Amino acid sequence: MLSLGERSICLFELLPKHLCSAEQYLDQAEQDFADGAFAPFWDSIESAAKRLGGFDEDIRKIKTNSSRYIELITKYEDTPPQFPLEPQSITKLSVGMSTSERMKSIVRKAQRDFQFAVIYEQRKTNQILVAGFTNLAQALSQMTDQIMTSIDNLAGSVDGMTSTLNESLRAIHTRMGDIGESSNARHKIFMERSSEAAARERTALGMLDNIQRGRRPFL
Repeated sequence: MLSLGERSICLFELLPKHLCSAEQYLDQAEQDFADGAFAPFWDSIESAAKRLGGFDEDIRKIKTNSSRYIELITKYEDTPPQFPLEPQSITKLSVGMSTSERMKSIVRKAQRDFQFAVIYEQRKTNQILVAGFTNLAQALSQMTDQIMTSIDNLAGSVDGMTSTLNESLRAIHTRMGDIGESSNARHKIFMERSSEAAARERTALGMLDNIQRGRRPFL
């Protein structure tokens, strides 16, 4: 469970980095459009789509970890370590949907320009082997919905984990009364780890806030 928690907080720390990179590629795409740079524009869009795909993939990896964590809670007979992510932190990931919508808005404007649209027709079947997509056109049309689904699934899993954890703790206290000095020592270690993870979680959330505040408006 500690390993699953550590892997999950590491993945969570990567999420704002994916979005920051995607936003930078979208900034470049806007500049490419203004410059009339047809091929570089679609290169930037493709790179942004790949970073958003990486964002989605890592959310789904965290969900897999949380589901496995729930399974282990029911088998663990002592006080389990806390999973390092809070439910309210998951809702903050919706900033990724806004980045995806920004990408769609930029692409839509380009598709209204004949020369950019011609290049798109040549590029839309380019392979985007990330997050289950097969090509650029599929990624552009389905990215927002897929990110929303991944966030919803993770939120449901974390909520379920909280309920399972509470039930496990009640069962332990009922069975054992006083969990004993040894268990108290382990519990202290778990809480120290949880405090460190919480600090890392807050840092990642701060980065997501900065992305949201710094994002350019849709074109």
